[in-house]
Amino acid sequence: MTWDQINLACLSQEQLDQVNAAIAERLHYLQEDFRVIQHEYSKMAQAGLPDQVESTLQWYLYSN
Repeated sequence: MTWDQINLACLSQEQLDQVNAAIAERLHYLQEDFRVIQHEYSKMAQAGLPDQVESTLQWYLYSN
């Protein structure tokens, strides 16, 4: 067992539900971020701006 597994094994069902809800919420935001990145990449790639695509995506990923 890893420390994370041991720590989770010590949680009550209510606490596990809270952890699951927090993970689901973060996953939702990550999915939204991914959609934004895909959209911006598509717009810039269609405009023929490969340098701007890379720098903008790097900025977006590191700023969030």
